[in-house]
Amino acid sequence: MNESRHDVKRGETPEEPGMSPFGALLLRAMAALYDGLLLVAVLFVLTAAALFANDGKAFGPAWLGVAFGIGWLFFDGFWRHGGQTLGMRAWRLKVVDDGDGTLTRGRTFARYALGFLLFGITYLVVPFDARRRALHDRLTRTRVVRVPRERADD
Repeated sequence: MNESRHDVKRGETPEEPGMSPFGALLLRAMAALYDGLLLVAVLFVLTAAALFANDGKAFGPAWLGVAFGIGWLFFDGFWRHGGQTLGMRAWRLKVVDDGDGTLTRGRTFARYALGFLLFGITYLVVPFDARRRALHDRLTRTRVVRVPRERADD
C-alpha cells in the first residue's frame, strides 16, 4: 500500500502540511479557550443553583474543590468517551494514549490537574517537542493528534 508523506503513523506528529510548531500550539490554545468558556458556563449555572439552595450565602473554600471536581468530570467524560472535548472537535484535535491503550480516570485526572494547577505553562514545550506534546501529555503518556477532515461523498 502506498502511503503519502502526510499520513499519520503511530508515534509521528499529526501536523497538516505546512503547519508550524507554533501553529500546533495555537490550535491547542484555541481549543482550550473554547472549552474554558464552556466550563465557565457550566460552573456559572451550577453556582447559581447552589447559591439559590444556600439562600444566597457565599461559599467557603470547599466550593473551589467542588468546582475543580466538576471541571475534571467535564474533561474526563469527553476524553474517555471519544477523546475530544467540544473545543477539540471544533479544531479537529483528539487526545489519545501514547501507547495505543485506553485513557483511565487516573490519567485524565493527572492530565487535568497538571493543566489546571500549572495554568497553561505546560503548553510552552509544545513547539519544542518533536511530537508536539505538552508537558502534561508527556507526564501522563498521552498526546493530541489532528483528526483528518471528513470527505463528503459525491
